[in-house]
Amino acid sequence: QAEDGIRDVERSRGLGDVYKRQYQKCAKALDQLQKARPGKESTVAMVKAKAKVKWGERVLREAFAAHGKPWRKLREKPLLTDRDIVERWEFSKQYSKRSGQSWLVYPHAKIDNKKFVAYLDHKGRVHASRRSVRGAYRSGGQALESHLVKPKESQKYPAKGVMVTAGVLKGRVRFFHVTEGRWNGPKACEMYTELSKAMRRTFPDLAAKPRTKWTVLEDNDPAGYKAGVAVSKKEALGINVLALPPRSPDLNILDYYVWSAISKRLRQQEALFPCNKKETMPAFIRRLRKTALGLPAAEI
Repeated sequence: QAEDGIRDVERSRGLGDVYKRQYQKCAKALDQLQKARPGKESTVAMVKAKAKVKWGERVLREAFAAHGKPWRKLREKPLLTDRDIVERWEFSKQYSKRSGQSWLVYPHAKIDNKKFVAYLDHKGRVHASRRSVRGAYRSGGQALESHLVKPKESQKYPAKGVMVTAGVLKGRVRFFHVTEGRWNGPKACEMYTELSKAMRRTFPDLAAKPRTKWTVLEDNDPAGYKAGVAVSKKEALGINVLALPPRSPDLNILDYYVWSAISKRLRQQEALFPCNKKETMPAFIRRLRKTALGLPAAEI
């Protein structure tokens, strides 16, 4: 498809060999800029100036896209130990041959926690709208190259947040739990009680069987998921754990996609708010819940 796209661009612009030489100069300039400025954006205007070509910026963007290097958001790269790498490889060997359809129904739930900052006034919403992650012109295979990874910069805003546990069950976000106060073992027990109810509603046939065992995919959170009282609660509820290898957020759909999709939709909603609108925390939580549960099944 990429080759077809390249030929289409060449035919439509009638550039042939000239086009190829110009693109090669631009691709080389892009690579040099990105390696010289890791974690920072290299624009097509900068590439054009460095390569000294006469193309317009729109043509240059089209050329990068046709050659499999469209503009993509930067990814975060976890810092892995040698043991982490081994554990990820073992996990891969065990589960990589399963079909996408089978992952929709097993594990029965995929869960994760996230603290959402509540931007309740215009000043906060303006700040939030400026936090979107920038990106780079790159191929999919370059996602975790060191110079194309999101820099570790902290952008804290003085606003309250809300701790949420969400769960993907049977291809949808069907579980949404808000934790009041500090997240810990007892709070995790409350969450697992509600999660058990959600799994039973989602899988009524399994719930009707005696001694049904449920499987939940989760990370290695020591404060809640791995706390002693939480482990005991899972045993009492018949919940088994499919634990992810350490530092592997890319293996959980919530980390990989759902959280960012929710945040994107929140920002889109807030862009339509009048400047004088002030949102209460309960109203923000209701909007957050509705947004999470409303993510389309096709996207999940």
